Amino acid sequence: RTFLLFSIQGKNELAENMKIKKEEFSKKYQEYKVTKAEENKAKSEAKAIRNAELAKIREEERIKKMLLFMEEHIADEITNSEIASAAFISNTECMRCFKNVLHTTPGKYLRQLRLSKAKQLLLSTPMKVEKIGELCGFREMSYFAKVFRAEYGSAPLTYRKEHGTPSQ
Repeated sequence: RTFLLFSIQGKNELAENMKIKKEEFSKKYQEYKVTKAEENKAKSEAKAIRNAELAKIREEERIKKMLLFMEEHIADEITNSEIASAAFISNTECMRCFKNVLHTTPGKYLRQLRLSKAKQLLLSTPMKVEKIGELCGFREMSYFAKVFRAEYGSAPLTYRKEHGTPSQ
């Protein structure tokens, strides 16, 4: 009888110990799951940041190629397709890159680039206004004068007389 009592008490203790061990295991497993989930979330966030940084670098490299193309062909008639092709991307991607990085469109940027170049030439050379317009990609002198006036407040020749080198 003592043996039976001991054996029942031993089983009860064993069962109680197993229950405690199971609860400890369950608690540790839950902690592990939470820790693992936090680790996975952190890894996922780090990956998203890294991907965003890589995308930004890729966009900036594309923009550099397109801007260089625009500068090299400032006097030429340039289409959005040609600008996009300079960076080996589609027209849509070209527009998206310009909007994201420069907050403008390729056409507006090109016009600003041309106007800036025209202003620089007006102030630093005695070239005729018509020649400057042509060198900067403006085929129509009336359009050149119109956009120049809108940007700088006066016609190209007047601007030159007020700010820089006299004409030939």
